[in-house]
Amino acid sequence: DVLGSRGLGDVYKRQQLNNMNIPKIDIIVPVYKVEPYLRKCVDSLLNQTYDDYIISLVDDGSPDECPAICDEYAINYPEKIRVYHKQNGGLSDARNYAVERSKSEFVIFVDSDDWVSEHFIQNLVEGLASSEIDMVVSPYYRATETSEGVSIRLSMPTKAPCCMGVEEALIELCREEYYGNHACSKLIKRSLILAYLYPIGKYFEDSYTTYKHIAHSRKVSYIPNPGYYYLQREGSIVRSEFQRRHLDLIYATQEMVEYMIDNDFSRRTISFGIYKLFRSAHATFIHARKESDFNVIYDEVLMILNRYKEYFSVIDQSLKETIIHNIMILNRPLYHFMILGKKK
Repeated sequence: DVLGSRGLGDVYKRQQLNNMNIPKIDIIVPVYKVEPYLRKCVDSLLNQTYDDYIISLVDDGSPDECPAICDEYAINYPEKIRVYHKQNGGLSDARNYAVERSKSEFVIFVDSDDWVSEHFIQNLVEGLASSEIDMVVSPYYRATETSEGVSIRLSMPTKAPCCMGVEEALIELCREEYYGNHACSKLIKRSLILAYLYPIGKYFEDSYTTYKHIAHSRKVSYIPNPGYYYLQREGSIVRSEFQRRHLDLIYATQEMVEYMIDNDFSRRTISFGIYKLFRSAHATFIHARKESDFNVIYDEVLMILNRYKEYFSVIDQSLKETIIHNIMILNRPLYHFMILGKKK
């Protein structure tokens, strides 16, 4: 691997980066084909009220000008920015690559087409109110590209800051009311990520890992301060046309449910895991509703849902969700007709 930049070839520059004080936080930014967005992302990370951090830009074999932009930042901010150039391996591989080379205690992941507020890192660090806290989670803004520009809205309500045990934090993860499943907008102890790295070649890689990072934390802190702007642009997973790989969301959520069962989590926690499984199935069906093989997709997912029928009566969900989920598993023609007119 290459530490620093192809434009930082002299020994002194490399030594300067290698010998810098180990910061408390490593902000890891995988970079691939985001040339129009990258500067806004990096500039927002440099403009922080908190200072004890380093930025690791991971050029994942990007074929555009992104590698040169990364090098430029490394030259201009040698004390703050480290660049890795590697062959393309995908988002999970880029994250893992930087985590394995980091020396910091905590990691923050930022996608290279997103950006953050100036208090973003400081707010997360202030969530470390106790030495037992291994993860800090927060709400985020959803920024959506439209023909008129970028529309920004808070993606979820907020509540008072709190410190949660593992099961409470997992239940909140499954409800996705106050924080999401994304690796971004979280401060995570690096040792947790090293223990459970992101799976290579999977969609929804966060769904395979975030629950494990929470399950092996001592405490999880929630802060109500949103500071992360999550951009949904054309070509992103959530806005792309349906592919079989989108079923990874179902497989990852089922894996989480089985993990809860195998590790003797409470029936209540497991029921929320199954609630998330049903919600994920509904979202997947809406995404796939116009596919010619919808019936095949439906049967495959229904086979998974039917394994957890015993929990259905104890799932804590709204009346509307109960009706939708019942129709979903009991009446395919009616359910398919119902979602055909629904927006993604």
